[in-house]
Amino acid sequence: MAKFLNMFLAVFGLWLVVSPLFFGYETIGLAMHEAAGILILILAIATAVRKKDYKPVLNYFTIAIGLACIVMGIVSLITAMGFGANAIIVGVLIIAFSLLATLFKTKYSGASFYDDKGVSMLDLERLGVKDGNIVLEALLLQRMPSAVHINPEEVWKILTMIPPEFLFAMPKYLYKGYKLCKMQDAAAKAQK
Repeated sequence: MAKFLNMFLAVFGLWLVVSPLFFGYETIGLAMHEAAGILILILAIATAVRKKDYKPVLNYFTIAIGLACIVMGIVSLITAMGFGANAIIVGVLIIAFSLLATLFKTKYSGASFYDDKGVSMLDLERLGVKDGNIVLEALLLQRMPSAVHINPEEVWKILTMIPPEFLFAMPKYLYKGYKLCKMQDAAAKAQK
């Protein structure tokens, strides 16, 4: 997921490079957009194509560049240089996607889903796409290896079943899951 988010960062970097052509920025606005865009492009692509496990250090640099874009945009608005809104919006997007990427620094090898008594119903080993379907490679009921294929229409049906309270609960639920995984990671490192 972190690599995917970094590809979005590369798009934002490319936008910073080409946007002066669309808006007619000159001198300082052009130079600042070009420099920030090229740096974002280099860092995002370097992170996205990295063969080893994701390390968030390059995304910390993209966060700093995003902050610089926001400051550059605010200064532009104050001095009426004309490129403020673009720099601020792109800076906020760069920071948001960089922060999201840092949340996905650990790639887990599986997940389990339980019934109300705590019995594992499905142990998910891998998630992928094959022939236009989502494929879950899983162990059902702790005994049966299976490849569960989910058709696009079934995903759409699931989306129509989502009640509003589910959507409102999701940010807190995801944050809780993130914190619990982080604690598990820390405990595993402490045992080593």
